[in-house]
Amino acid sequence: MSLVLSTAVHGPEIKLPLYLDDDLQYRFETGTAIGGPASGIYELVTTFRVDSDTAYTHGVEIYRADLRISGGGGSKTVVLKIAATQDSFESLLDEGRFYAAHLGPLVNESLVPICYGAFRVLNRQEEEQAFGCLVLQDCGRCIRHADVKLRDRDTNGRAENIRAGVLLAVFKLHKHGVVHGDLKFHHITLLNGRTPCIIDFTSAIAEHKCECIMSETQLWGIPEPLKDD
Repeated sequence: MSLVLSTAVHGPEIKLPLYLDDDLQYRFETGTAIGGPASGIYELVTTFRVDSDTAYTHGVEIYRADLRISGGGGSKTVVLKIAATQDSFESLLDEGRFYAAHLGPLVNESLVPICYGAFRVLNRQEEEQAFGCLVLQDCGRCIRHADVKLRDRDTNGRAENIRAGVLLAVFKLHKHGVVHGDLKFHHITLLNGRTPCIIDFTSAIAEHKCECIMSETQLWGIPEPLKDD
């Protein structure tokens, strides 16, 4: 049994355009989830829209949201991609399927987000209503230039450690046959404020043949866990 999305709505602080409301019905799309709960009934409530410089266009709105177990029992903070067009929903389906088909081992290593799945709206009737959505693990804030700047400011080795973690994550992507295709600062986050995580696989390709024969240690060395500042 797959995760069931009983309702998805915008929180009261979210301004128009309104793409989700409690009248919509959702169907989980098979083959679009990896690493999340095997079953359960959940409610999804958006909390705020992600800044436009980290969102991508082409008919998709990106929000943070709470994925709540219906009837109580806890919640998870997630990233919600909402499709405002049929084409953009097909793109979200492709991304969910890519996670399920190619990223499972990397989800298990916390190098890419958990994908809770794509959900199709079954009873869309108004122009401003969504065609569907993709629900992903919230992996923290995007890295900034200051996070990886070395020179005399990196007194505790934090920037060097983040750099090593990013390189190791990309190395493992390639070893699993995946090329991200659009690796920029806003597609790399710090999970729990310290561990680099690669996000947004809309441009990724699989079946890459990595020719690097170096081990992880030879490449850079295994990054040590970051210490609290």
